[in-house]
Amino acid sequence: MNTGRHVIIDAWTQDARSINDPQLVGEVLNELVTMVGMKILRPAEIVAVPLDPTTEEGEDDGGVTGTVILTTSHGSVHTWPLRGHVSFDLFSCKEFNVKQVVDFLVEKLGLTGGRVRNISRSHELDNRRHWEIDE
Repeated sequence: MNTGRHVIIDAWTQDARSINDPQLVGEVLNELVTMVGMKILRPAEIVAVPLDPTTEEGEDDGGVTGTVILTTSHGSVHTWPLRGHVSFDLFSCKEFNVKQVVDFLVEKLGLTGGRVRNISRSHELDNRRHWEIDE
């Protein structure tokens, strides 16, 4: 049984200011899920993490992070303005157009490239007492 689509987007932008603006990022997240026909149960809650260019490699150097809760699952965003990097994910049992999602984010946040992973989630496992781990 298919339980939904999970799209994971890791992308780059040259507009670091836009991905460091909590209000804008929250508006984009809410508008995105509405545009693809999903119903918001709890609007985007976005938290600003102070920028810190002195962090060591592997540590969080700040940005914004947040989620929107949907009747059909969730969307989330994490940004790293000092790196020009943004990650989105959208999981829903309601079908949606992945290209439409990417095109919208490119337009709204000036994304210049990245990777999109499109995962079909399901309950169709061979053995309910066995773990399958992707590495």
